[in-house]
Amino acid sequence: MIYGATGYTGGLVLNEAISQGLNPVLGGRGPNIELLAQSLGLMARRAALDDTPGLKRALVGVRILLNCAGPFSQSGPPLMAACLESGTSYLDLAGEVPQHLAALALDDQAKKAGVTLIPGVGFGVAPTDCAGLLAARALPDADALTIAYETRGEPSRGTLQTVLPMLHTLGWRRVGGKLSPTRPGRVSRVFQDGSRSVRVVTNPWRADLVSAGFSAGVDAVDTFSNFPMAARLLMRIGGTAIGRLMAAQALKSAPKGPSAAARAAGGTTIWAEARRGLERKLLTLRGPDAYDFTARCAVLCAKLALESPPPAGFQTPGTAFGADFIRAVKGVEIV
Repeated sequence: MIYGATGYTGGLVLNEAISQGLNPVLGGRGPNIELLAQSLGLMARRAALDDTPGLKRALVGVRILLNCAGPFSQSGPPLMAACLESGTSYLDLAGEVPQHLAALALDDQAKKAGVTLIPGVGFGVAPTDCAGLLAARALPDADALTIAYETRGEPSRGTLQTVLPMLHTLGWRRVGGKLSPTRPGRVSRVFQDGSRSVRVVTNPWRADLVSAGFSAGVDAVDTFSNFPMAARLLMRIGGTAIGRLMAAQALKSAPKGPSAAARAAGGTTIWAEARRGLERKLLTLRGPDAYDFTARCAVLCAKLALESPPPAGFQTPGTAFGADFIRAVKGVEIV
């Protein structure tokens, strides 16, 4: 089941699933999900997030639920709870720390229910999780990991709805195996992508702070992203009246999502640097536009989970499918 296929990213995931020969059940909250299913000759099961019995009924016979309905802080908890009740394994596209901590907190319950919980099977955090695992594998006993990424393309309205309100808020870095508060944009670094120099700044909300510690067993993790100048400004003034006005204007003018042509012109680069003392191993992963990356990766994860169910409990994409699975995503290059 794909839950939330009427959204921009959910629609990309649905199209990718159909192109891969899947015929998913469509789940959602409103009547549009039934209209979409009818137009595609698919089955629909309608259930609101606050309808616990309805969600449980909707999941009868469903082996895998792929949740594409953001914000995941709202959709994740009720859908994970329903999956635990119905024995359905759960995947989603969440890329933020709190949502991954919420899934991790259900690890014991999921194991008892025989259910796998795998948040972050899209661009956040599957490729960064796998890149971190591969870098750590290249430097055994690594004690620190830096994960940075660049996206080249337009953000969707849904992405901005998630990101803009938290740009000025405290996030975390992983120190000594624990999450420690830190400010966004606190540190900047420059990475090379061929002949290009890319400046990135602290992104303290990335779920890699949870997933990398779980996957690679590294106690020190820092996460970085490229942000446009306006976003870096909102990191400083986002909580003020001017900052709120800037965020509202940006959201108002944002398109539902980038066009196919814009996505084709976009791309992503990930850097994962493992460290042990003075030794360093740097891995670079290049891939398609973040939205296309999400659709391709999420559908691949769902197919892999159907073909060979991962162990029950909380898993990251890397622990569930092995770090090398990311190489099978169309458009991925690792150097």
